[in-house]
Amino acid sequence: MRLALAMVVMVVVLCSLLFHLTTQDQLPHYFESHGPDIDAIVDTSALRNDPAYFWLNLTFVSFIVAGFREELWRSAFLAGLRSLWPRAFGSSIGQLGGVAIAAIFFGAAHLRQGLLASALMGLVGFGLGVIMVFAPLDLARSHCAWLL
Repeated sequence: MRLALAMVVMVVVLCSLLFHLTTQDQLPHYFESHGPDIDAIVDTSALRNDPAYFWLNLTFVSFIVAGFREELWRSAFLAGLRSLWPRAFGSSIGQLGGVAIAAIFFGAAHLRQGLLASALMGLVGFGLGVIMVFAPLDLARSHCAWLL
């Protein structure tokens, strides 16, 4: 989804430049003025001054929002690999290979945090993927029973 959105933005920017609807000097100002208003979502001064608010936001964003989304992505990615290439990713070794591929993408998605953090997140992603693929089905069902 992000890749498709980035491609659409690039096409719009290129067309705007080609048809002289905007100049290259105006683009940074446009993106700054039309960016997300973080202060409307989170009180940034309270993040600096109130430790309880800081930890509550950190916990909510890290574990609830980002963690849930990342687990959904990983499970969909692995299911997609098994569905598209069942002979390659249907066996235990194939699933382990799929987990490794997902872990590489997962680590690469964290490159903004630095190489060490990206490598560590790749290892964490690999570990979580192994748990997801090789955990007993009853364990997975018991954790997801509230969804049913």
